[in-house]
Amino acid sequence: MTYPKKLTALLLALMMLLPVLGGCGQKEETPLTVTAVLSEVCAVPDPAMVTTDTEKTVVCHLYDNLMKLWPDSEGNVAAASAVAKRVETEDNDDGTVTYTFTLRSDAKWSDGKAVTAGDFVYAWRRLVDPKTKSPNASLLDMVSGYADARKGEGKKLAVTAPDDTTLQVVLAHPCPYFLHVVCTAAATMPVREDSTLTNGAYRVAEQTADELRLTAAADYYDASRIRAAELRLVLCDGAEAALTRCGEDDWDVAPGLAAGQDEGAQPAYYAETGVLLINRLAKKLTDPALHQAMSLVIDRHAAAQACGADCVAADGLIPVGICNTQGEDFRTASGALIDTVAEDYEKNCQTARELLAQAGFDAAALKALGKVTLRYEQSQQALAEELQTVWQQKLGLTVTLLPETAEALQSDLQKGEFTMALTAVRGDRNDAVGYLNTWRSGNSGNWANVHSAAYDTLLRMANVTTHAEARDAYLGDAERLLVEDGSVMPLYFTARYVRTNHGMQGLLGDGQGVYCFAAMHPAA
Repeated sequence: MTYPKKLTALLLALMMLLPVLGGCGQKEETPLTVTAVLSEVCAVPDPAMVTTDTEKTVVCHLYDNLMKLWPDSEGNVAAASAVAKRVETEDNDDGTVTYTFTLRSDAKWSDGKAVTAGDFVYAWRRLVDPKTKSPNASLLDMVSGYADARKGEGKKLAVTAPDDTTLQVVLAHPCPYFLHVVCTAAATMPVREDSTLTNGAYRVAEQTADELRLTAAADYYDASRIRAAELRLVLCDGAEAALTRCGEDDWDVAPGLAAGQDEGAQPAYYAETGVLLINRLAKKLTDPALHQAMSLVIDRHAAAQACGADCVAADGLIPVGICNTQGEDFRTASGALIDTVAEDYEKNCQTARELLAQAGFDAAALKALGKVTLRYEQSQQALAEELQTVWQQKLGLTVTLLPETAEALQSDLQKGEFTMALTAVRGDRNDAVGYLNTWRSGNSGNWANVHSAAYDTLLRMANVTTHAEARDAYLGDAERLLVEDGSVMPLYFTARYVRTNHGMQGLLGDGQGVYCFAAMHPAA
């Protein structure tokens, strides 16, 4: 029921770049303070409501989940025991899977009370309760009763506490990433119904508008392995501001940096793909041949360049760094779905024109489409103009640009009031389904209104199979079907960088922009 060990090299890429050395059980002679420069401003967040990488990073230091990501004896990173000291699984006759977690007795809230199984039941049911309006509710979509819980019937979510130290979770289908991803996530942390106390390795010592100081909790059950006695989190307004802040020397680590990095920066996986959506319910663009032709003529290197130095050409929907079931990089294992080879570009443009001709789209037919519009955030003006130009020059398709505020664009997407739109897709988990589930028929986030029985079937088959290779094949086929349809056109992957200072080592990352500083220490 768990990923093989080779998962760790990809699940936490930065672990390979910045390895944790031996001696994790030793304390520094002088209490160690780690100063981290982060690229967002935030207050101490509610786990259910976290959206930014900084918020998730803060939560993962203040709270402790059933499992945590931590180096093993070989220097790799695995899902290690946290509040749960033991977990057992049982495959049921009806295809469901039962996880039984036994909680440790020395896991405490900051007021000294024990963390109970009931705290997890409350937190997880609250997470999926529609009244909470959590943006992270779908992270529990594999739990039995999830659909009913999303309708307000929270008790049907199959998360129960037979006693204070036993938590039972029934999954509707096998989920190979459940322990590594769901049970370590910021959004699924336990929450006390009667307070906003925390239960993690650190406590808040001081907070200002641009800085958060955390101190290691003396009563934390795993305190002997916490290397940093204090964390100083410097909160910056954006990745570029964080990069500027690194011009000073009083910092140790800066993840999530924008472009402009020096030779000391390392590229880091970032779970975001910029996409063009074509609304399948719009009357203007309904022919898949037109979608395919429009995609073929996009020079994705030029499109990525128009978005800034933080972007690279996308050759699929699933970005680099997302794991498949066998522990490999999904993008590498599944191969490119979009030809981004520069030498092939003119050939692809000719293929696009041939597709249009075969579908009957001559100049008159394109003109008959009338006013075709593209909506986008104002910050993506250069990308929108690049697309407008290439469609006009290569296909003779005229597109009208409609820049909007981020709020207005989000509203138009949710209401389905657009023909084409530029947006970004972020997975909610380190697995391909975090990107593919969005486009299921009837999904509330399926703004392109993709409705494909074949696509839905592939995702259902991926859920029920217990064979890793078969699951990866189903998910790969689903991604290919979605990209070939053309209603969701991947354009670019967002890149980020991480820097360390003063010879610091031991940074952990989850492959999606969330980091842990507890194991950091100076090089020996």
